[in-house]
Amino acid sequence: MKSASDLIAQFNTHLTREQADLITRAYEVAKKAHEEQKRFSGEPYFSHAIATAETLTRLNLDPEVVVAGLLHDVPDDTTVTLAAIDAQFGPNISRMVQGVSNVGNLKLRRHSKEEFVENLRHFFLVVAAVGIPQIRDGFWTALAATMFLNVISQIVFIRAFKLADASLIAPLRLITPPFVIITGFIVLGEVPTAGGVAGIFLTVFGLMTLLSPGKHFSISAMKSYIMSERGVQLGLLGSFLFALSFPYDKQTVLASSGIFATAMRMSSVGILVLGLNAALNRRFLREAIPAVKQWSMPLLSVSAVSAVGDFLTTQALAYSLAAYAASLKRLWPFWTIFLAGRFLKEKHITQRLAATAVMFIGIIIMVVLG
Repeated sequence: MKSASDLIAQFNTHLTREQADLITRAYEVAKKAHEEQKRFSGEPYFSHAIATAETLTRLNLDPEVVVAGLLHDVPDDTTVTLAAIDAQFGPNISRMVQGVSNVGNLKLRRHSKEEFVENLRHFFLVVAAVGIPQIRDGFWTALAATMFLNVISQIVFIRAFKLADASLIAPLRLITPPFVIITGFIVLGEVPTAGGVAGIFLTVFGLMTLLSPGKHFSISAMKSYIMSERGVQLGLLGSFLFALSFPYDKQTVLASSGIFATAMRMSSVGILVLGLNAALNRRFLREAIPAVKQWSMPLLSVSAVSAVGDFLTTQALAYSLAAYAASLKRLWPFWTIFLAGRFLKEKHITQRLAATAVMFIGIIIMVVLG
């Protein structure tokens, strides 16, 4: 089991004597509090607190956050109270510990969910540590724009999936990056490199392959197919609306932070969609609430994974052009095509996989050369 000195040595930056003493005191308090406790695996309970602190250290978070990681289970599982932590370590640390303890009060049906809840609690610990960033000019306008565009595009795509094959509609999201070249230039003034443009337009060739019936790969064949398929038309419209939202997503990140922008966007879109459904269908809430209760853990798991994925993509917007980040976010259609052929028995899977592979190569070229 690692010592307090081992934790201190893992910091990338030099700690002051006061910071090192703070970590050492928290280590000793947590170790003594958990001294007689064991986890279900038989390991000392305190080993979990050390693992949490190590994770937070690797994320280069402040020493106070690492201290909260060491103490996060103490108020719930030992005789040491939150008031005692506040007295010994101050209000900032006790506030973080209390936030994680509140998440720990979730009631579960099975002990097998313990690991998931622990991971969720660690996520909230990081969020509590980061706090609310400084909100700069333009954030709320960009948030309102991306909320509206995301809601409308989701509705359009759902309609498209109802009218056409999933293996045909899903890859249409890959056309978003070429659209983002246009919207990124208009909204953000971003200009991609020649390599980036070449990679993006290779995805357009893949789209032509996808939407050309049989082996007749041509612009005219693609145009005729689009004009005859309402689902494809809606899918392309949805892709364009998503492309419009991406530059505004980036503005929300630059005007705040990745975590805050992701949380605000996802929660706002969720509330707006909920309100729209409730307004359009009076029975919606009565039918939805029992379903959510029945599938609470799967829904929570999917939501958590989706939130992490969305945060990572949003964070990428702070370090790259919007068109490039949009491309990386569109890799999932490849798996949709495969699963649609496997379980839904849809046709033309080989051609659609080949077209998506061409789009994938275009994305690789764009990211590497862009």
